[in-house]
Amino acid sequence: MEIILKDIEVGSLKKLDMCIFDNQINAIVGPNGSGKSIIAELIATLRKPKSGAYIIDGNKIDLNSDFVNFNQLRFDIGIVMQNLRSQFFEGTVEEHILYQLKVYNYKKNSKRVLDSLRMVGLDSSFLDRKIKSLSDTEMFKVMLATVLSINPNLIILDDPTCFLDKSETEKIIKLLKVMKIKYHKTIVVFSNDTNFILKLADYIYVINKGKVIIHGKKYDVLNNKKLVDMDVRVPEIIEFENKFSKKIKQQVNYRDNVNDLIKDIYFYIEKRNRGRKWDILWLSRMMVLIIKDIKNK
Repeated sequence: MEIILKDIEVGSLKKLDMCIFDNQINAIVGPNGSGKSIIAELIATLRKPKSGAYIIDGNKIDLNSDFVNFNQLRFDIGIVMQNLRSQFFEGTVEEHILYQLKVYNYKKNSKRVLDSLRMVGLDSSFLDRKIKSLSDTEMFKVMLATVLSINPNLIILDDPTCFLDKSETEKIIKLLKVMKIKYHKTIVVFSNDTNFILKLADYIYVINKGKVIIHGKKYDVLNNKKLVDMDVRVPEIIEFENKFSKKIKQQVNYRDNVNDLIKDIYFYIEKRNRGRKWDILWLSRMMVLIIKDIKNK
């Protein structure tokens, strides 16, 4: 599912141009107040633009028209907003997901409810849990399960890592990649966690004050010097790769996985110096110094 926003004006957004690419994980990054939440609501058709074009799969749709079938549009788009509690009613987890299915004209299906919970790492013990008893992490997972239960073509996540620890974040990354590769979903993630975005995204937009400042493939964008001016941090692994490349006076390949990077580095050292012990010691000390420098920022 591809969505194009053309010359969009709404709220703080002025002449916004953006393409949400089909069957890709699209990330939108920007400082607080840059307009990320407005874009999320706009893509999900929860907000209507003052002007500009909203195009889905080549079809221009006037979101201000009285004849637009918003129920059909929203059937194809699932969104998990940052303010989780506003998306729930009081009751059990099962009741909440069954209600969502009813809204989207699905028959009552307990198996579908349980399958969606299992996809996000929750088991049958959550079916009877009261919504108000859930932690923020559990609530995020239940809301994501609720979205997955209606099988939308496009999934929007607004700042998901603020609810997740490192282990849970890795699980969500794996799940979203499965959604893209196996089920051909289009995914949009809004976040300033660039370490998370680096591991997940295919294409990135960086916005500031309602305008797109940088966009492109992830390594090109997350290595751009303009990020510093917008108070968006370069991912730690890219900082390390750049500092290491400067030390050895040769550019190493960009990686988003630490284990892959370490293999590249040791391969480089062995190839250059045939693995002499002093080279390995020198390499280890240099890596420690670079990491300390990054952590102290």
